[in-house]
Amino acid sequence: MAITPWLAAVTAIVLTGQILQTWAAFLNLGRMGGELPAEFTDIFSPRDYTRSQNYTRAQTRFELLQGWFWTLVILAALWGNAFNHLDLAVRGLNLSETATGLIFLAGIFLIVEMLELPFDVYHTFRLEERFGMNRTTAATFVADKIKGALLTLILCGVLAWPVLALLQDAGYLAWLYCTLAFGMFMLLMQYIGPGIILPLFNKFEPIEDGDLREDIFDLAAAAEFPLKDIYIVDGSKRSSKGNAFFAGFGKSRRIGLFDTLINRLTRSEILAVLAHEMGHFRLRHVHKGFVSLLVKAGLMFILLNIFINYPQITESLGMKHHSVHASLVFFGLLYFPLVMLLGIYGKWKSRGNEYEADTFAAGLHPPGSLVSALKKLSRNNLGNLTPHPVFVFLHFSHPPVLQRIRNLEGMNDQTQGRGDE
Repeated sequence: MAITPWLAAVTAIVLTGQILQTWAAFLNLGRMGGELPAEFTDIFSPRDYTRSQNYTRAQTRFELLQGWFWTLVILAALWGNAFNHLDLAVRGLNLSETATGLIFLAGIFLIVEMLELPFDVYHTFRLEERFGMNRTTAATFVADKIKGALLTLILCGVLAWPVLALLQDAGYLAWLYCTLAFGMFMLLMQYIGPGIILPLFNKFEPIEDGDLREDIFDLAAAAEFPLKDIYIVDGSKRSSKGNAFFAGFGKSRRIGLFDTLINRLTRSEILAVLAHEMGHFRLRHVHKGFVSLLVKAGLMFILLNIFINYPQITESLGMKHHSVHASLVFFGLLYFPLVMLLGIYGKWKSRGNEYEADTFAAGLHPPGSLVSALKKLSRNNLGNLTPHPVFVFLHFSHPPVLQRIRNLEGMNDQTQGRGDE
């Protein structure tokens, strides 16, 4: 394939992105081996700390290998003109342009899934198994992969079909219609996710009547959180890691508590974790995040709509036929620098939201309980206690747990000081 300015630009962007990720990963690895922070000496044994650092090293090296593999795959596909070969094969079916685009994108997705499968198998059954985190059986793994692939094809097809059609036929206002379609799709997912999609992967059992259930509803009432149901999720079916989440939309919210979380935290610690999550709701972080997502999507569709009107770009990247679906793929590669910048801003904003939710939780429930919960979760999930600031800047949507704990302990000291007056 002949070297063109656009081919050189895409190659440079892909390589630069992966080199940046590699640099940040090596900085993060260089932080390993330090002393255990004093805040964790009450819960981390020297063996726990060594194990968490070894897990971070193994996870980071795995992600580096995976990242460079996909970098080489993308460059090989570009320089080998693989996208054009796939497009010509699909066009041989003599379907409409929109149907051709859907099959083209589905073909790329299936190829990616097949190439990613060995990494998923290794990560689940070797890396996670080595550190005692994996509880997924082979049968569960296969079922998850099949259900996940089918759901992705269906749901992405539901979104991609109007987007491809609008970008092809709607003219200069296509970006607006696509943004609206994307927003409606995200709202739809909020409705069907809790009741239809999540139960395909996990069992949701209503929490039994008892002190914990009553305490959670009392906490929700104090936080003015519209709680409808509380469910226990069989998270231990796949992993030993603990988690909790809210699902639902509007004034009908549900809480999902992983059984691993319930088994490892005290009742007060569970309430503290939920108070933090309720803080996100009360502070309207979810709503603001949705608006921000729509703004980013609108920006992307504006630029994409402009990009589509330059067929010389796709032609210079080896495509025989200019199309919306090919433009979408190449635009995604060229869009990476802006995605990275928006992502850095979004993660910085998210870290600020976490501090705000911690502050809200501290006003609703004793902050010491959230501190002890964060410590236990860090130990059980083998969290990295001392990540490098550059790695945090690029990747973390939550502040490092040590910073959150110090912030909460400051609130706890202030609360105790007021109580002593």
